[in-house]
Amino acid sequence: MNELKHKDIWNGEYRGVKFEIVNWRLGGDVLGSHPCWNYYLFLPIEQIPEEYHKYFVLEGKYERMSPDGRAWLNYNYTGTSYISDLEWHGGITFYEKALDGEGKLIGVKLGCDYVHYFDEQDGYPYNVDYVYMETKQSIDKLHLLIPNMKVRCQWDGKYYDKSDCEEVKYGWMAKKNHDKYYEVRATK
Repeated sequence: MNELKHKDIWNGEYRGVKFEIVNWRLGGDVLGSHPCWNYYLFLPIEQIPEEYHKYFVLEGKYERMSPDGRAWLNYNYTGTSYISDLEWHGGITFYEKALDGEGKLIGVKLGCDYVHYFDEQDGYPYNVDYVYMETKQSIDKLHLLIPNMKVRCQWDGKYYDKSDCEEVKYGWMAKKNHDKYYEVRATK
């Protein structure tokens, strides 16, 4: 049973940005067995306005070697504009590109953890509500830095400038899809 690891995951969306909160157990001699919190933001590349792609699509470099001689792909995200500025708990500690089945970039996953800051050992116990509050702060900061983040149309799933959309009951609708949406609703 010692090989099995347990983690709890909460998924959500806030202000059009999907996120994940994870709580899992760390063990070992240095830290003891205690909960570890992480949160991640998922940003489809289509959601990010094109002029900001250069800040989110980083070039990786194979530079770290594992004990068995394998190279690790490393992204220099620390101190990178926009990515590092999202008020992460203790700073950003995770960056990953999301690719489709043909290797085309479809988005990035950014995140942080609560272990690098070592404040849990000093009596700061966290819970999902606290981590959720900090997740929302990072998303609020993202919208502050990039006020023209694109919104996802509930009809076709594509991302559009907010000015090309209207707010509907469950999110946004591209104006070009307005008539199609209401035609379908009228036939039901």
